[in-house]
Amino acid sequence: MRSYYERLGVLTCASNDDIRRAYRALALSAHPDKGGSRSEWGSIQEAYETLSSPEKRCLYDFMGAFAHLSERNWSQPGPQATSGDSYSAQPASRCGSASRLLGKRPAPSHAPNQQPGPGGPPCVDADVLVQLRLTLEELFTGCTKQLRLKRKLFLQVPGLGHDVATGSWAETEELFRIVVSPGAREGTRFSFAGKGNLLPGAAAAGSMVIVLHQQPHHHYTRRGSHLHVTCTVPLLTCLSGGSACISTLDGRTLLVPLGPNCLQPAAEHVIRGEGMPL
Repeated sequence: MRSYYERLGVLTCASNDDIRRAYRALALSAHPDKGGSRSEWGSIQEAYETLSSPEKRCLYDFMGAFAHLSERNWSQPGPQATSGDSYSAQPASRCGSASRLLGKRPAPSHAPNQQPGPGGPPCVDADVLVQLRLTLEELFTGCTKQLRLKRKLFLQVPGLGHDVATGSWAETEELFRIVVSPGAREGTRFSFAGKGNLLPGAAAAGSMVIVLHQQPHHHYTRRGSHLHVTCTVPLLTCLSGGSACISTLDGRTLLVPLGPNCLQPAAEHVIRGEGMPL
């Protein structure tokens, strides 16, 4: 069964705005009034109602896909990725309210990537997931980013074993350098082993994982390595066989000669070698 995030087509670290935009986009194609399936639309609505509510989303993230329907899964919390923006990564502190939702303390987990500790959120993952938002121009030309990101460390008192009751949480900050190659795709991951959260009893810290996310562009649409742009050309220019000017992502101007095909609505003209770098 697909998770709620998969139904909406978003990452687990998606913001409320990302979830809202995804839901609206699906409404244009999956709504029954638009020819979509009623059962599919019902599953999308169910996912949106859960993920758009901070408390319901916290409970879903902490307990797993069916935790909001049954309390028997408290002993099996699902993974919760931390999230952030271009300059900071915030641990999944929203999950700290999960136990308050049901008015009880969740049973401790023995999963290797989730172990609660005093003073720390109950669902901290070993891996820290950060979303790096880039413009289409930055992905086209390539760029270098320096991000100052935070992670959590569980400090154990020497000689007292790995009992979480004898340790404490600390937060540290580190600078990461990301070199994005020209033509990089959305979803590309940069992983730094040992730079994530250090959990109680773990021999090493998890990874800091930075995922590329492309911001919407006002002019171009990217489809794989191809760039699509829509030009509105006056009828007189089409009839006289003129040219259309297109501004490229790296600041150049292309002159596109208009032939007879441009008189057809939605006619396409392909300029080879002017897409995303390979």
